[in-house]
Amino acid sequence: MSQIAEWIGISRQAIYKSRKRFDQRGDLREKITEFVQAQRLINKKIGGVKLQRCFVRDHPEDPIGRDRFLDVLRDAGLLLRRKRAPKSASASSAERTGRQDLAHKLSVAGPGHLWVQDDTEVVILQGKAYLALSTDAYSHKVVGYSWSQRANSEHVQAALKMALAGHVHGEMTLIHHSDNGSIYGSKAYQLLLENEPIVLSWSPPGRPDRNAIAERINLTFKQEYLCDSHAKSFQQIKLDLPVYIRHYNESRPHMSCGNSYPSKVHEGIAQPKKLWKQRPASYPRSSPEGYPLRSR
Repeated sequence: MSQIAEWIGISRQAIYKSRKRFDQRGDLREKITEFVQAQRLINKKIGGVKLQRCFVRDHPEDPIGRDRFLDVLRDAGLLLRRKRAPKSASASSAERTGRQDLAHKLSVAGPGHLWVQDDTEVVILQGKAYLALSTDAYSHKVVGYSWSQRANSEHVQAALKMALAGHVHGEMTLIHHSDNGSIYGSKAYQLLLENEPIVLSWSPPGRPDRNAIAERINLTFKQEYLCDSHAKSFQQIKLDLPVYIRHYNESRPHMSCGNSYPSKVHEGIAQPKKLWKQRPASYPRSSPEGYPLRSR
């Protein structure tokens, strides 16, 4: 404690007095606890750092730092410890002929440049169900989704159709990126894509890291929103999903957007602050002719 006080240029007594003043504000502790409990009615396992940002956003009259906010959660037994799932690889062993990975090392220029697609299995009360998500790689906004009891072509088509319904094609050619799953390579799904000015991109078999954004969003939904899915029915989750999607897009701070919100970044209201070194562009940013169009 002495070293900390010396480093920030105050005495130890000042630190202890500050802690004592905060501890005497029992109303603020109760306010934080009630806020966190209300937030977790929607997002069951949202992290403490994101909750602190949400609290400061909604209660500017009660500024509180990250560490002190986490201390309140710890004292109230609301601080979560998340277990990481073990890494696993796809069962595929060879690449499909003629399929290219255009998203690898791509410098995404803006919304509507790259969409990543994936579906994931969710354990529910009756057994299993499947969630398909279409996500904009620039803003990380979920632009389309589908909830189904079967993982088939119609299931992933529904997510893509929802995304296309709200999309306006601009100067940039839209790239559709997915894994080599049979549902994305089916004739019905490819027929839907042929009617749109979209370029296809495929991650190599056995390389889920080449579709990292989609895999990460799947993990977020399963860890935070669907963590209690095993105790819910298919219909219950179907009714809750629009609320989950809206909260993810509009109310959950996203670190890949500089702790802004995907909807704001998607609409151009906020600029994403990248938290990693940007890779050099592999493809032209604005010229539609810069992408190899698929043969029809």
